[in-house]
Amino acid sequence: MSVVDAEEARIALHGGADIVDVKNPAEGSLGAPSPGVIRGVRDAVPRHLPLSVALGDMPNLPGTAALAAAGAAACGATYVKVGLWGTSTEREATRLLEAVAEAVEGYPGVSVVAAAYADAERVPSRPLQPQALVGVARAAGVAGCLLDTAVKDGRGLLDWLEPGELAGLVAQAHAAGLEMAFAGGL
Repeated sequence: MSVVDAEEARIALHGGADIVDVKNPAEGSLGAPSPGVIRGVRDAVPRHLPLSVALGDMPNLPGTAALAAAGAAACGATYVKVGLWGTSTEREATRLLEAVAEAVEGYPGVSVVAAAYADAERVPSRPLQPQALVGVARAAGVAGCLLDTAVKDGRGLLDWLEPGELAGLVAQAHAAGLEMAFAGGL
């Protein structure tokens, strides 16, 4: 369940959440929360439960992404999710993800999730197409993939991809040993 602060995290836990995801929707679909918010949510969430942290709808700045990942890991993240907003090619996306993965190597138990956008065609930066997500995640050696929508206007994943395409992405991810998650409404 996605939350924006410790109070929402406690509500999510009361409702039975198995994973708590913290993000800042005011900064985008995968908007990054502040370090203080991450620490507050981590304090509210028992250590045995995973905490997922959005790093942002990231421009093609591998160093910036790596620093954000290290900061989130230091604040207690279990998963760091990086939105491939500014990466238009598979090579750019792979480099960015490799930088993020390297940044969290010193934090045991922290995994990287690569996020692409089903509605990538609506984003001016022309981010990585969703069909390339699993390949770049595998090439970069990250743990998983997330497919979301960039524009939050009531349209969901099925407005952009067919059910068979989503099933194909899941099959590709699992064949590569990756986790796969969907957001943005089915």
